[in-house]
Amino acid sequence: MKYLLPAFLLTFQLSFAQVFNGSATLRQKNVALFADPLLINYATGDDGGMMFRGAYGLSNGYEADIYWVPGLAETYLGTSLKKVVYASGIIVAASAGVHYFGDFGLDGRINVSYTFNKLTTLYSGLDSDFDFISVQRFDPATDRVIHETNPTFRLWYFIGSETFITRRISLLAEGNIGMTSDAFNLFGLGLGYYF
Repeated sequence: MKYLLPAFLLTFQLSFAQVFNGSATLRQKNVALFADPLLINYATGDDGGMMFRGAYGLSNGYEADIYWVPGLAETYLGTSLKKVVYASGIIVAASAGVHYFGDFGLDGRINVSYTFNKLTTLYSGLDSDFDFISVQRFDPATDRVIHETNPTFRLWYFIGSETFITRRISLLAEGNIGMTSDAFNLFGLGLGYYF
């Protein structure tokens, strides 16, 4: 039982194809830090970077997360709030957030997790971004450059796992498959540390 509870009290999420999306939340005032190398497969080529995430347990099944991903073509910054909406054998959570990845965006996701043994949790779900893409175009009628914002919806299906390799350190693996034409594929493998 001592190891089962920490396995349930996990989280994995990032706001651009929210890498490491789990359903459970940290206990109140608990902190976890994560470092995850990423590979992103865009339609136009590949990119890679390192994701750093901090998680903080709030109260009543809420968790706050903050993300930083340097090393990509654009640096990613994001934050999100997650709430467990069902917990009985499986854990279901909904979360929402905001991010900046070259443009401002809103995030939403639904996650389902199940712990198969005391140390390993498998999870899956849907993740979405509603990004406000800034574009510039030349208008020959006015001889001016016009700045516009084009809203773009992206959807991913994700599946992953977290396995504790010690009492405080976990190994994370996840794949995100783009379900809409603008959504890229993303894969990551990394470590988490629970204080």
